[in-house]
Amino acid sequence: MSLREQLKLNATLAQSFAQTQWAAPRLMETAQHCHYADVPPVSPSATELQGLYKRFGHAFATGTWNDVAWHDWRRAPWVLWYGKKIHTLAIQREFLPRLQQHIQHDEAAIKRLIYVYLRDFSEGRPNLSQVAEFIRHSIDAAHPSSLLYRWKHIQKRYQLFNLNDIAGKLAQACLMQEALEVLEDAGLRGELRDAGFAQAAYQEALKMLDKGLRQQPQEVLPLLENFFHWSLNEGQLRYPACRRELLHTLLLPWLQSAASSVLRTQILSFLLQHIGHPGCVPQAWQDVRTPALRILHFWLSGHLLDSFFQLCESQPHISNWRIRQEFWQHYQKRGLIDESWLVVGEQASQCLAYPEALHGAQTQQADIDGNPNEAVLLLRLQNIVIADWAHAGQTLIWQSKNPYVPAFYQAHYPPKALDVQAEKITDDHQWQAKVSQFIYQHAQLPLLLTDADQHSQSQRTQRV
Repeated sequence: MSLREQLKLNATLAQSFAQTQWAAPRLMETAQHCHYADVPPVSPSATELQGLYKRFGHAFATGTWNDVAWHDWRRAPWVLWYGKKIHTLAIQREFLPRLQQHIQHDEAAIKRLIYVYLRDFSEGRPNLSQVAEFIRHSIDAAHPSSLLYRWKHIQKRYQLFNLNDIAGKLAQACLMQEALEVLEDAGLRGELRDAGFAQAAYQEALKMLDKGLRQQPQEVLPLLENFFHWSLNEGQLRYPACRRELLHTLLLPWLQSAASSVLRTQILSFLLQHIGHPGCVPQAWQDVRTPALRILHFWLSGHLLDSFFQLCESQPHISNWRIRQEFWQHYQKRGLIDESWLVVGEQASQCLAYPEALHGAQTQQADIDGNPNEAVLLLRLQNIVIADWAHAGQTLIWQSKNPYVPAFYQAHYPPKALDVQAEKITDDHQWQAKVSQFIYQHAQLPLLLTDADQHSQSQRTQRV
């Protein structure tokens, strides 16, 4: 192609471009399609926090703000509730208005404020409502290209900054769906998943569960697995401060009604595995209300009696175990057994039949030397302790003031520990009457008659 032809072609192309209508570039519309990475803000070091807190404290004390630089205001959210409650900056009358004035157009600083609000959330925080209202107004005004736009959508879904229903919407979502995924969707990830606002949502969920277990327990049952998963972090309680409230929620609803076997086993499995047996880990239960502990021991004694007598049934040389089973179940069903423990030999322990959900849990079992097939049922009824031997065909009874009374919840019992200075009642046709009479005399508990005893008594009454 000659130079003349090339120039003519270029002129034609230039004319064509000149006649083409091109949309003017608009930065805001382009930015709307950008997605900011959700990178949590980096908290200052302890030294930096202390220095920042001191500069603001000095400004309040002297009334001069010369030492507080503009970048200090950007980082001020980190020390909003820093220090002792009566000395926090949030409690100072002038601090929040000044802070809002300095950061109202600084999205990065507002994002830090959101992080601190969710991390340090507690209903007792000074001026919490003012902070929540400022955040809510800030994110309501956020445009699509804003650092705060994501929080605008989160607020619509979960109402994190609405104190009229503290964490209620988030708690309900966590119960009905996979809780950890909901927390992630609500921006509560990393440190925030285990911090203040997430804990407040957990406390609201406990209130919902308590109401559900009292009124519609079968509808709550499918929610428990997810709730227990939410409750744990690497096998430990995710929110240790809620331990007592958690235990009361799971146990106290059953003071007036009976839990189904499935529900009872699921709750017991969780408690034994992750809280521990109250006899073995007493510090985890020391501040729990007595009625809740009684419910737990009632459930434990029920499972323990079932296991003990299933073991007796599997042993061909144990006689009269059905009579003893019926007798002790009368006391258990009336909630008169205060504590229980099962001591078994090595071979006998292999015959125990715990519910599948309790496998791997810390159960009422200990080793006993001597006879590897022996099993001893330990019971406490008020001020007496009873040891019912499976193979030996005898029942031993101690009063609690006896210095030789065996201790409960031991991992190992020497051969003679359960057979010293006790009242011995052999397994014969008068066994029930003798044991019941001893309990009546020394524990002041009413004489309990089995169905067979009641039938016999009724026949004697008719003959008279």
